[in-house]
Order: sequence, then C-alpha cells, then structure tokens
Amino acid sequence: MKQILMLVSLLISFGFAQMQGMQMMAGPGQPMPNYNGFVLEHAEELGISQAKIDKIKEFRKSAGPIMKEMLGKLQQINAQIKQADLDGASIEELLALEEKAEEWRVKAASSKIDCRANNKSILGEEDWQKMIALYREEIKEKPKMEMYDAMAMLGMPLMVHMNDLDLSPEQKKLAMMMPANNMPLMDGIKAEISALYKEIKIASFEGKSKEELLKLEAATEAKRIELMRTEAACRTEIRELLNDEQWEKLLNYYHEMQKDMASSASEVAEKKEDIKPIKLEGANNKIKIGEYELWLEPIVTNNNFYLGLHLTQAEAAKMFLNATFNAESKSHIIDVRKTSLLELGPTQEGVWDFSGKLNGESFKFHISIYKKELDSLTAYLILSPTPNLSGLGKSEVIVYLFDKNGAVEKNINMSWKMSGMEHSTDTKVLELNHDNYNSAYRSVLSSNTAHLAPISFAMVGDWEISLDIDGKELLIPVQMLAD
Repeated sequence: MKQILMLVSLLISFGFAQMQGMQMMAGPGQPMPNYNGFVLEHAEELGISQAKIDKIKEFRKSAGPIMKEMLGKLQQINAQIKQADLDGASIEELLALEEKAEEWRVKAASSKIDCRANNKSILGEEDWQKMIALYREEIKEKPKMEMYDAMAMLGMPLMVHMNDLDLSPEQKKLAMMMPANNMPLMDGIKAEISALYKEIKIASFEGKSKEELLKLEAATEAKRIELMRTEAACRTEIRELLNDEQWEKLLNYYHEMQKDMASSASEVAEKKEDIKPIKLEGANNKIKIGEYELWLEPIVTNNNFYLGLHLTQAEAAKMFLNATFNAESKSHIIDVRKTSLLELGPTQEGVWDFSGKLNGESFKFHISIYKKELDSLTAYLILSPTPNLSGLGKSEVIVYLFDKNGAVEKNINMSWKMSGMEHSTDTKVLELNHDNYNSAYRSVLSSNTAHLAPISFAMVGDWEISLDIDGKELLIPVQMLAD
C-alpha cells in the first residue's frame, strides 16, 4: 500500500502522463503533423468529398508502410539508448546512438513534409485551409502528449521502492533531495522542446519550406541532447548513491514498473473518456516516535482548531508537546495512555510547528491549514502532517466545509499537481471519504463533517490541489517542505 500511495503522485512527476493518449514509443518521436491521418479522421466534419478521400487513402497505402518502417527503426534505436543507459554506457556512446536516431527522425520528418504537399494538392486551397484551421484548434485544445525522454528514468522506481532497497537514513535523505535538485532543470528543457514542437507544427501549417522546418528540427535535437546529458548525470548520481546489490534491485524494479506502466497506459487509452474517482485505503496522518506510532487528527470548527492525539501503544506514559503558531508557543503535558484532544486556539491559515518528547525520544512535525471561500462556503484544507522529505512526502488531506448554518458534508473529488510541471495528475482523481474520528472527538464534530484521504507528494516545492465540490472547482496552493 505504501508503494501505491507514493506511485499515485510519482507517476505524474516522472512522466506517466506522457504515456496517455499516445503510442507507446520507446523514446522521442518526430513532431511533424500527421496530415493523412487527420484528414481521414475528420473528413466528415470537414466536408471532404469521397473522391478526395479515396485519393488520400490511395496515397496512404504506398506512403504508410514506408513511414511505419522509418518509425520502427527509430523505435529500435530509442530502445537501444534506454538499454545502453541501464548498462552504464558513457554519454559519448549514448550520443552516438542518438545521432543514428536523429537520422531516422529527419527522414520521417522529410517524408511528412512531402506528404503535406500531396495533401494540399489533393484537397485544394479551400479544403486545405479548413483542415488547417481545425488542426490548429485541435492542438490548442487537446495537445498531443509527447515523449521527450530518450533515457531510462530511474528516479521513479527509486522513489517508489525506497524502503525495499534497504537504504540507509543518509541514502534516503540524499535520494529524496534528487527530484528537487534535478526535475526543475529537466522540466525546463522539456518545456523548451515542447515549445519547439509547437513552433514546428505552426511553421508546417504556415507552409514553411522543408529547409526551414528541418532547421527547427535541428534546434529541437540540440535540446534533446541537452536533456540526455542532464538525465545521464542524474543516472550517475543514482548509481553512485547505491551499492551493487541495491543497483541490481533498482533495475529489476524499473523493468517491473515499465511493464505495469505499459499495461496501465493501454487501459487508460481504452477508457480515457471514463476516468473515475479512486479511493486509497489506509491513512497517512501519523508520525513515528521511536517504536511508537502517534496519530494526528486535526479538527476544525468555524471558530477553533483542535488536535486529537492517539498513541497505538497504551502502556506509554506522559508526552511533552510544544505547539507554535505565528511565533507564539504553548506547552502541554499529555497523558497519551488515552485519546487526547487539545484546543489550540482560533482556526487560522498557516503552519503549526510541533515538537516534544515521549519516553526520551524527541520528535517534531508540522500541520498546515489553508482557507478558501467558494460561493457561500468556507473551506479549510489541512495537511496532516505537512509533507516533507523525512516523511517521504506523505500526508493526509482533510477538508472541512462550513456555510452560515455550520459544518456541511459534500461530495469532494481531488487532484493535485506540481506548480509549473508540464504533466500533472489530471487522470488521477481522488475521492475524499466522509469519516468520524474517535468517539472522544464527537463532542466537537456534529456529524461526518471531515472529508479526508491519504495523499503523497513527489518532491519539495509548491503544489496545487484542486477540489471538485459538487461540480465546482476550488484551487488551493500548498507546499511540501524540505524538512
């Protein structure tokens, strides 16, 4: 279950969304528009005559197998690059393979440009302009998800299987810092490639020459090479972090995950219009204190903020807890042999800092409160504990809603993404549960007014949670802390 919770967000951060709605390419394809396929797919909508359709189909019969062969060669070399990456090939060896891949990419692009001329000749100016207008709208509304990574992406299995790899605390700390150190640079390069892909498509629509289009392709390839160098450095960083046994385990997990992702992408492609909310079992609103497990159950009313504390081992004695908010601190001595409920003060937006000791063990954690208005509703979103590196990004999202009459229950679905990331959790919709806390809290909670679910964040930084509350969207910026 821990792996599933982490995988939900990591699949997005490390590229699973790229695999949806596209063919399973082993690596980067080529960005030229597919005019034959687009015209035939939208022929009725465009009002293309049957005579013209027949001519395009006839051309496709001869040109299609040639294009299929070229893209097949490209995929073979892309697969060789990934395997060479896993085998520890040098960047020079990898770039030699990439040079061969680009040769096939250019051949395919040249063929697509020739196809453009043929389509324009068959369609005539009026139908051609109608098709271009629709194609422009299509890529604007539903841009094709592209695969930009030539290399094997080992960051995802490393994050998901961190506990299975028997990493030391220091190794875990270094591993959890890798996404924050590496992903912004990679995402920046991918954004530049994405912009070039769009520029190539628009240039093709505008009738730019083959020479001009292939010049743009050369600029795109320069960025692909820059991305490969960055990803190779990341691979080296991972390899140097792990011992031989851990590395071999990671490679096995990588291959298992590739199979699972291919299967999942295939299922999504078949049912992409039927995305259903999911429920995640278990809970993350807890911290470890030595051998103990302390459950954190924040409760919000329109006026006050409470924290329920419950220890799994009742034989423990008293716990010292210091709670700080806005530089004001208050200390508590708590008998944790029973469920405790602390009234901490007015409900305010911000981050609570907690620290203390239990049976000689020191601990600290944070709880974040976010407040937003939606029509007549006031929404409080709580992350308990606040996600951070040492907690592997795990948290519990808890939502309380209030109208003028008090707490209310709603149907809430949630998605989340990293601010500035190209790919988000658009295809992962989490259904928040209605739940009662321990009976000791029911004097505060009038009914099942807590909406909650476990959540996991992939990397430190700014995130955005989207709440769908009975069909209305509420966006809430949140943070994963470094520690």
